[in-house]
Amino acid sequence: MGEGGYVTAMRWRGAPVRLHWSLPLSALVLGRFQWNPAGWLGLVLVVLAHELGHGTLVRHYRMRVVRIDLHGMGGECRYQGFPTPWQSAVIAWGGVLAQALLLPVGFWLAPRLDSGFLAGVAASFGAPSLWMIAFNLLPMPPLDGSEAWKLGPMVLARLRRWRKGRTLGLRPRARELAKRDARTLKELAKRDARLTDGVRMPDEVAEQVRRAVRRAHDEERSGD
Repeated sequence: MGEGGYVTAMRWRGAPVRLHWSLPLSALVLGRFQWNPAGWLGLVLVVLAHELGHGTLVRHYRMRVVRIDLHGMGGECRYQGFPTPWQSAVIAWGGVLAQALLLPVGFWLAPRLDSGFLAGVAASFGAPSLWMIAFNLLPMPPLDGSEAWKLGPMVLARLRRWRKGRTLGLRPRARELAKRDARTLKELAKRDARLTDGVRMPDEVAEQVRRAVRRAHDEERSGD
């Protein structure tokens, strides 16, 4: 048994994945003290997937995963770095998303497997994992919900800033384009007037020129 009652079971991206002696005890309690090695293994795999979900997003933000610990109270993904509030909230959702990917295995695949060890493992990916997700999303530390739910207000704030920036950015641009088109139409009208000097324009052409000039004036006036 290693430091603090942990033993290193494997390595993930160079980081040790450690198991605590209390992990089998927790699996026994969650399994209602019934002999169910397949279910115990399934729960350990669910917790491992959860912590690897955190670790994947930690690495996505270019921070370093130091170690992953699995113990009787669940697990922890230890990492080094200075995440922003946004990144902390996203990382908190990583474990839930990883577990969610396993739900189809537990609810759809497990009932279709022949009764046996593999079916028992897969069954832990269903209802037991769903209950773990619900508990872990409670908004209280040290659960992930204490950070994960902060993402909602931050998303709304970003949407408001984006909409505000889009409005402020496009209206001046549209006004500028309208003025430019108005100037272009007036220049065309002047050029046509010079070209037709001394020559009577057809009535329909003259009317189109007058409309173009009038429209250019209206657009320029509305843009001011």
